Amino acid sequence: MKNTHKLTKTAVVLGVLASSVLSIGGTVFAKSMVGKVSYNEAVRQHKVAFDEKGLTKKGNIAYGKPRKYKAPFTVGNDKKDLKKVEIEDNLEAPLKLDAVTIHTAEGTDVTDKWTVTKIGTDKGFKAVSKDPNATWGQSYYAEITVELRKDGTVDLGPYTGKDGSIQIPNDITLTVNDDKHKEPTPPIVVPPAPVKPVVVKKVIDKDGKLVDERNVEFNKSYKYSMTYTIASGRNLDKEGVKLVDDMEDEIKLGSVVVKDQSGKDITKDDKAGTLKTDDSKSMLTWTLKTPSDYAGKKITIEAEGTLRNRPSLKKFFDEKSNTTRVPNLTTEEVGKDNYKSNTVHVIPQVLKGTIDKWIVSDDQDNTK
Repeated sequence: MKNTHKLTKTAVVLGVLASSVLSIGGTVFAKSMVGKVSYNEAVRQHKVAFDEKGLTKKGNIAYGKPRKYKAPFTVGNDKKDLKKVEIEDNLEAPLKLDAVTIHTAEGTDVTDKWTVTKIGTDKGFKAVSKDPNATWGQSYYAEITVELRKDGTVDLGPYTGKDGSIQIPNDITLTVNDDKHKEPTPPIVVPPAPVKPVVVKKVIDKDGKLVDERNVEFNKSYKYSMTYTIASGRNLDKEGVKLVDDMEDEIKLGSVVVKDQSGKDITKDDKAGTLKTDDSKSMLTWTLKTPSDYAGKKITIEAEGTLRNRPSLKKFFDEKSNTTRVPNLTTEEVGKDNYKSNTVHVIPQVLKGTIDKWIVSDDQDNTK
């Protein structure tokens, strides 16, 4: 008979009635309405996320914190000669393997009786029994520790549902001779949902308050404040992240200061990023060196501007308010996606048309 019996998603029940439970390594598995299962049938393994309190169908995982799986499996006794017994776990891309051990059903560590090799550097593992026939009819469990890769280094988009929730499934496979049995795993949930870039721009008024518009005088400096929430849940290091502010040509760009979420000045920190300014275009660009270091965090830029009195300001004249309103916004560029801020305005001083006439004093009259 082939190894065809399926486990329920919460338990392995061997040779017992549905009202019973099975303890493996001191962990009690939930009840299962599967009736009676003979040892003459090979039971598929099943992997569930678990914590110190026991097993669960659902589990959360957070960046930088290990999460364990338990994968109980039984090698059937329906074949006389076992040539190969292997379990294989190919982790989904957002997860990385930390450790794996193999135990008997009673909890004895028998990892040394299996040849365990990693898939890639940390993408999963294969465990092959060194003595397949010694596993005949025996029950085991694999204890697997994984981590969620650093935010900003992997794309969680394929695992994100319409409601914004992220669920990462993972399968595990038992191979006995030529029979392969693959079993799905309850998905592990990533809280919170990925952060979408939010970009906010303000003008700093004379009192230091952040406002959407302010009056300015020609050729006198003032400041803009831009706050960028860096995206998360994407492979930022591959896509690249730039913070760009392309001001109107009538605005002369002055000093620029870049700060991280804690308020630390990182303007000249080469490990954080690179600042480039183009005076001819009144444009600044801050390119993050390792964007994943700032995934989901905020970066603030303060930029000094000076409004120049040019005839070209006419294009910004607003007849409704009878004022000249010079707009400006800023952009967070993530790969090919651009996330724009709100628009702020500076309003230059109003100059009324005047004319006057004077007589040139004798000491200034060079015609004499």
